Amino acid sequence: MKTPSDDLYQLVNSLTKDEKIYFKKYASTNIKAGDKSYVKLFDSIINMEEYDDTLLKEEFRGEKLINHFWKTKNYLYKIILRSLQNFHSEKMIELRINNAHNNMILLFNRGLYKQCRKVLDKGKKMCYDYEMYGSLLKILSFERKLMTTSRLSDIKKEDIKKHYDEVNKTTDKIKIWNEYQYNSTRLFDLIKKKGFVKNINDLQDLKEIIEQPLYKNINNAYSFETKLSFYNAHYFYNYLARDYDSCLQYSKKMIELFESSSIKMKSRYDTYIKIITNYLEVCLLTSNFESFKSYFKVLKLLSPGLKNSNIFIVTVNLELEYYIKSGEYETGLKFINQILPFLDNFKGEANEMRKCSFYYNVAYLYFLKNNFSVSLFYLNKILNNEKIKDELEVFYYARLLNLLIHYELGNYKLLKYILKSTYRFLSKRQRVFKTEKLIYYFIRSSFRLGSDDELNYSFYKLRHKLEEISSDPFERGALGYIDLISWLESKITNRHFSDLVKEKLKPVLQIEKEVTPHQAKLPL
Repeated sequence: MKTPSDDLYQLVNSLTKDEKIYFKKYASTNIKAGDKSYVKLFDSIINMEEYDDTLLKEEFRGEKLINHFWKTKNYLYKIILRSLQNFHSEKMIELRINNAHNNMILLFNRGLYKQCRKVLDKGKKMCYDYEMYGSLLKILSFERKLMTTSRLSDIKKEDIKKHYDEVNKTTDKIKIWNEYQYNSTRLFDLIKKKGFVKNINDLQDLKEIIEQPLYKNINNAYSFETKLSFYNAHYFYNYLARDYDSCLQYSKKMIELFESSSIKMKSRYDTYIKIITNYLEVCLLTSNFESFKSYFKVLKLLSPGLKNSNIFIVTVNLELEYYIKSGEYETGLKFINQILPFLDNFKGEANEMRKCSFYYNVAYLYFLKNNFSVSLFYLNKILNNEKIKDELEVFYYARLLNLLIHYELGNYKLLKYILKSTYRFLSKRQRVFKTEKLIYYFIRSSFRLGSDDELNYSFYKLRHKLEEISSDPFERGALGYIDLISWLESKITNRHFSDLVKEKLKPVLQIEKEVTPHQAKLPL
């Protein structure tokens, strides 16, 4: 038997509060014969924790809509989409241009050619302003139809040539844009398939894309969108190559690109937010704390807080990560207690992944503060989460931290089982880092050590090996997630792990005080 689709459930749960309110107003005047049963079905779906077709049928047993339930759901789905189109018709440029095109057709079919021309000119202007060249080509095609329908005396020879040249220029722009899009798709497909980049050889396929003439010079990119694609490709390549300083430069270029266009800041609002979050992440990776604070203020002003779960979780995770990276541990612990009650309100696969990143930072902060039991509690929220895929980066480092926590707690019997499980997990992966191997073999061999002197020597030995590989950019991933060298130093010197990490930060924080951060701009 075919499983009932949960498409309607997913659509309903993707709506914002304002979109839900608007739908009910729209439904009251647009649903056939004012039938309120559709709104009742809408409300029932909103209140469901998980989609259950049988439960819905039971709830509406005896009512008219149950006779053709799949048709009812399909109709409701279409009505929701129409309400969304109406709600966003003046906000989304794609819908505005599409509406202009539809109005051109309506006016043309009524023989109102002058009015059609006015709407066409407005549509063209929007296409040029927002660089919507695909839509522009569609409007230019309609313009040719309008030109040939008008009286022959209205058409001038130069107008025909001008239109011909305009179509050619637009086609050329689309061709270049298509090249960038094609390579971007290839790049992200390779990133998805490769996952982690372990060494320079893993970068080779990506390098072939980035070394094409198209990506050699920004002057090859003629428009906002192609420039954005140019910078974005370089950003992700350097991110995988662990060249975070270059990442910082390219993410900054993207922000400056947006700041140079108020139109794009408004029309590509979500992309602008995403680029700022990428920039903030790299600021933390490169210890640019003053720049982080400057743009984090912007992110908080731009984000609608609890109205948008994705932005909320990203924002709180960045803030917590800042407290960890800058050594403000007590502030971080207070912040955790403020935020945790809100996290369970956010559901969905994307939010589960973001929550796992937050839980990792929570676990790591408690690990820094030697509160290993609480650290383990939050780490288990990642390791026991069946909704996320175990190839996620945070899942790898959660496994690594899990070994250290159980080692600290003295759970040696359990550790033997966890080591076997970790070994199977590492063997299954195609890309295992030296850092992971060293930690695995250190903990496994520690069971055989008979004295404190032997253990101390093994700490020294491991620290020396990690220091040797710390210059390898591809090993910085694990060392960035967990400061293993400082952890080993704490064992050797019998000092607090968090104190040693803070000491490392002092020179960085001193330099940061002398830096004047770039002043961010807000959309008008």
